[in-house]
Amino acid sequence: MFKWSADYLGGSLYFEAAAKLYKDVNNHIMAKDAYIKFAECSEKIDSVSCAADGYTQAAFLELDFDKSEQLLHKAQELYLIDGKGERGLMSLKKFVKGQLDEYEDKDLDDPRLMQRIMNLYKTLYGQVFQSEDNYIFNSDIVDEYMNLLMKFDQIAEAIKAR
Repeated sequence: MFKWSADYLGGSLYFEAAAKLYKDVNNHIMAKDAYIKFAECSEKIDSVSCAADGYTQAAFLELDFDKSEQLLHKAQELYLIDGKGERGLMSLKKFVKGQLDEYEDKDLDDPRLMQRIMNLYKTLYGQVFQSEDNYIFNSDIVDEYMNLLMKFDQIAEAIKAR
């Protein structure tokens, strides 16, 4: 008889639409799950850019820092595969700045969280110099990373990075 096969194209369309609707009604948990399903379906149909976009959207909705970071790295890998590494860099940059702003706004004193933010800035810093275009459009990352290093008395690291 007939063999069942998954309709990943149709699924990706429905999951993306559902994610946007959930996001519009501020149900971020369901929106995040739908974006992840959208990304997974997009990967199955080799729509790498759409998959990366889905993982990026899910990362920004995720409340857990570790999971957000994992989703962003997955998205970044897919953007690189698709030849759009600068989009991955911009997403990571936006995420890190948001985390730093939240950290500073809440006046937190969590050295573990600050270290994670510093590690992400270090990752961004390394990626800025992977191509000339990255540096031209993201030179602010270098300044922000240096300022963070100086702020937290990591002067030797700042001099080495400069």
